[in-house]
Amino acid sequence: IALTDERGKISPNLSWTQNDSFSPTGTYNFTVSLNGTDQINASRNTSIFTNTQTNAIEQARASTSDSANDGKSMFASGRMQWRLGAGEMFSIQPFLVKNNSSTTARGTLTQSVGAAPAPYATSNSNSSNDVNVTRFMTMLNKTIDEQTRFELRGGAGRFKSSAKNNIDEFNTAGALVLNQNTNLTAVDTSWNIVGKITRNLGAGSEHKLVSGLEFENTNRDEQATTILNGAIQLADFGSAVNVSTRRTAFYIQDEWDPSPKISAYGGLRWEGIETRSASDGAARLAVNNQSRVL
Repeated sequence: IALTDERGKISPNLSWTQNDSFSPTGTYNFTVSLNGTDQINASRNTSIFTNTQTNAIEQARASTSDSANDGKSMFASGRMQWRLGAGEMFSIQPFLVKNNSSTTARGTLTQSVGAAPAPYATSNSNSSNDVNVTRFMTMLNKTIDEQTRFELRGGAGRFKSSAKNNIDEFNTAGALVLNQNTNLTAVDTSWNIVGKITRNLGAGSEHKLVSGLEFENTNRDEQATTILNGAIQLADFGSAVNVSTRRTAFYIQDEWDPSPKISAYGGLRWEGIETRSASDGAARLAVNNQSRVL
């Protein structure tokens, strides 16, 4: 447990870790961490633009910004493992991250020198960000017989990020001169499976026959919009995009270990990759690429 004090704002931190066994052949470990942030920031800036030929000051501006940030985050991970026999094992690994933060800010802009007026006199802004990550992995090592081993690995995950931002700017009379809203949401999902069988070609042999397969898939959905003074920006390109990739592979090979310091591999591998993308803009852009290699 930890507490941090900055300018009278308290930011707590709590972490917990546990390692133990739950059976004669099973062990586990878990870690959980919780964090909080509460910050206040202030900045003052002065900008002066000088003509290098006449050495005259052409523009002088002073700006201020005062902001407050509040954030919370959580991290959790674990591993459970079972010993199934000599050289045999099964494990599960979950993983979780959650983070959210929000910021509010107020600013001023004054101009003491310059022909053109400053673009605004005061500004208000607020933003929020949320990130969530979930991941799960598992692995199995199993002996089929004295000369044959089997290995299986797999996993799946999801990542989501959401961001919102709003900016309002006002002139010296208090009239709104700019309003901008930005929203972005991105979701990534993925999964993969990898399997492999290894067989020693006879007792004491330096050769092993190895075959396996691999499957992997990723997908991304993204929604982004920017509205400036009531008008949607880049409307022709659309606000939603989807991209996905799928990979498949099969292989068989001979692994030769003539000595502890020398290894050689020879075999055959086939791999295929397919990529798709699409958007909802006026152009309705869609792409589908496929490649194969042997």
